[in-house]
Amino acid sequence: MISMATPVIARAVGDGELGVFAVVLLILFLSAAEILGAEPDIRTRFAPFVETSSAIVLPLLLVFSLIVFTRVLMIL
Repeated sequence: MISMATPVIARAVGDGELGVFAVVLLILFLSAAEILGAEPDIRTRFAPFVETSSAIVLPLLLVFSLIVFTRVLMIL
């Protein structure tokens, strides 16, 4: 699904650096949604990873999404 959406998103946002940022952000959000919406036994397998990496990943994801949002606003 992501591989099919990548050219569409890159074309809509732009073929440059912003398109790459948007695709990576989409992949991160889809991965998080799949982990959180998974079966309970699958969530328990990912729980140690999510707990240890949330202190690093969530602030980086926030900064990354703010950069993408700012660049989109600059283009518009």
